[in-house]
Amino acid sequence: TVGAPDSTEIMAWYESNRDTYMVPERRSALVAYLPVEVADSMGTPESFDELSAWTLVDDAGSPAPTQAQPAEAFGAIADAVFSQSPGVICGPLDMGVSGAKAYFQVVEILPEQPAEPSEIWGVLSDDCRAVRIQGAFDAFMEELGAGIGVEIDTSAVENVDPWSGSY
Repeated sequence: TVGAPDSTEIMAWYESNRDTYMVPERRSALVAYLPVEVADSMGTPESFDELSAWTLVDDAGSPAPTQAQPAEAFGAIADAVFSQSPGVICGPLDMGVSGAKAYFQVVEILPEQPAEPSEIWGVLSDDCRAVRIQGAFDAFMEELGAGIGVEIDTSAVENVDPWSGSY
């Protein structure tokens, strides 16, 4: 039986495999969606406040940025958002849907970084245990092979489909 790893083993696993648990670059942005007619006649606003009628706003009525999120969360404007520097208002951009265009302004960039162990503890524990189980199985197979003097050749059966009905 292979028990659950303790916190010391899990942290050692995390430290030796940190690159496996990377959080991709994330960005926070102000985003506004405008009707095409309005966007095409507006040009580039001086301030994102001019777009507050078409964006999320905070309690004070000021545009509110998105949470920091990965590129795929920005949909059709992801490439533009992830290639722009903070503070620059961009738009109007086609969003791939008829009737609307988007403006955005990058507010914050969070670079790629390792995930915090506390946020992925269950995954770390499972991964660490899986490796321990595989190690115990490999050791058992070596011991079994040495004890009975038979080498087990799995290549002879790796392409067998037991459900096909023929071998």
